[in-house]
Amino acid sequence: MQVLQAAIKFYAKQSIERPQALYVIWTLIWNVIYFGTGAAFYMTVEGWSMWESLYFLMVTASTVGYGDLFPTTAGSEAFTIIYIFFGIIVVFARLSDCVSQIFRPIFSHARDAIERAFPQPGIDIDGDGTEDFKVPRDALTYYAKNMSGPIISITIIQILFAFIFVSLVPDLTFGRAFYHCLVTITTVGYGDVSLPNDDARMFSFFHIAVSVSLLAALLTDVKMLAEDRTMKLKKLELVRGRLDIDLMKSLDKDNNGVTKDEFVLGMLQKLKVVQDSELELFQKLFEQMDADKSGILTEADIDHFRVNRHKEDEALAGVVENELGINKRQRRKNSMFKSIDRVTIQVTDKAHQDVAEVSAVAQDGWV
Repeated sequence: MQVLQAAIKFYAKQSIERPQALYVIWTLIWNVIYFGTGAAFYMTVEGWSMWESLYFLMVTASTVGYGDLFPTTAGSEAFTIIYIFFGIIVVFARLSDCVSQIFRPIFSHARDAIERAFPQPGIDIDGDGTEDFKVPRDALTYYAKNMSGPIISITIIQILFAFIFVSLVPDLTFGRAFYHCLVTITTVGYGDVSLPNDDARMFSFFHIAVSVSLLAALLTDVKMLAEDRTMKLKKLELVRGRLDIDLMKSLDKDNNGVTKDEFVLGMLQKLKVVQDSELELFQKLFEQMDADKSGILTEADIDHFRVNRHKEDEALAGVVENELGINKRQRRKNSMFKSIDRVTIQVTDKAHQDVAEVSAVAQDGWV
């Protein structure tokens, strides 16, 4: 399960960085190849039906592993070993990420509804009547409030799945069906509830894909909530410490008093939102573009840099091509400025909310 979670996290990051439509298309292609090829193999070698084969592949890739179906020949076992790794790392991780994205808005709406019912207290830093910062709750209240919505949603979904299993499997009680659903979603997969017909296995194929993906989304939520609470506690500490003389002096880099820019960047560094290495990169880029060394980018500086940029782009692109094997056509499409823009957007998006909150503190005034 840990391998699956790591793979899901990797592909979740990929789905953000790549165009969404292209990511979904490639996910569908990989799944068609995996399930189509695998089903054809097991139907031929093991003599299973199509839905038995697909069901076995889903049980394998999701790491549920009921154990009711298994390979019976040395060749089939060797093929299965390869398919286990490929299925977990590539196929199901991507599939799970796509399914999770469908349900994440449900989690978000459930969490927002609870927030409206039990609003979190805030602090008005600049006295304009608007809350600038939400005070973190104690750990028990924080997690109970933020996790209850997703947990209730998942429980309702599993109850509906249990009713469908009852209708598909003769003599299966609701209690046993619900138990089977919970055992499946945790990927424990005891295999003690038999699915004797193709209709039940067909539905189980989709049930596993959705349920395990929901668990992955829930675990990701827990990790994100933990990181969010840690960040909020750090912000609260800095907000409370804005009158701390030693803290303020540490932000004064030129011994001329703390400017607004120094205050904001210093606070972001304290929060570990911006790393020193990232600041150094953009400082060097600024100095490179500042032709007259005035400390301000003027139109003349930008025109000068644009004229000389082509030669610098070619030099940088040559290094990139040698390191990454990028062909000439791609190299021209991925110029230095496009690379800088992507990094800038990522850093800006990550720090936007923090900048707004820390800027509000700066408005309160300290020189």
